[in-house]
Amino acid sequence: MESSPQFCKVNRRRDPQRNHIGGETQHLNGFIVKP
Repeated sequence: MESSPQFCKVNRRRDPQRNHIGGETQHLNGFIVKP
């Protein structure tokens, strides 16, 4: 999906399992899920 470094920087947490999360997106197996 989206694994760009920009999305990694959007997340304030630097967790290896959560570096694919966006700002207001939900974590789902490293995928970006937008409601």
